[in-house]
Amino acid sequence: MKTDTDLFLRTSEREELYPGKVCATIDEGYNAVFEGRAISLEDGAEMLVFYDINHSFMQQPVRVLSVVGEKQDNDGTRITLELEATGDPVSADNRECYRVSCYAADVKAQLGEDPETCEVLDVSATGFAIVSDAEYSVGQTLQVSLYHNGTPVQGKAVVQSHRASGKKNRYGFRAVDDERLTATLKKDLSRINLEVQREQAARLSGNR
Repeated sequence: MKTDTDLFLRTSEREELYPGKVCATIDEGYNAVFEGRAISLEDGAEMLVFYDINHSFMQQPVRVLSVVGEKQDNDGTRITLELEATGDPVSADNRECYRVSCYAADVKAQLGEDPETCEVLDVSATGFAIVSDAEYSVGQTLQVSLYHNGTPVQGKAVVQSHRASGKKNRYGFRAVDDERLTATLKKDLSRINLEVQREQAARLSGNR
């Protein structure tokens, strides 16, 4: 891992991504500084780091060798960890579940404070992809309203991947935990995925 590589850390307790940067390489691995105090960052803790390699968003399992230090400043808490890779990097763009194309399906998304809805390209049981004029950062967590046939479900999702698509941007999102009682996005994605598949099957059979 090269010095100054941008990283995102995800612990086993929470699905938020904590931004960071490699600050030094060592024999066993590397040191990285992360913004924000993650949960249970103890020696020996195992987690995932995400980073970009040649425009591909990758994930890799790591182990905390030691907590080097923690500092509070005007920008918040910064924690330095000594990390050791415990496996090879693999693509993080694969959402690990079957994706169904939303072509000809009525699926839209409204993200963050943007009042406009955007086109949803595909949806799986764990996430979705959109095309949008807006600019988001990998690792950014947003409030999401996902509309299927006009019915909204709400929750939080993290930007997992990004690439330019003509004059627009294509983003891959992964649903994450949301403690609000009204937030059902994470569990409703499976239902929407199946409903879109049924709609496609009905169109192919000529029933719609």
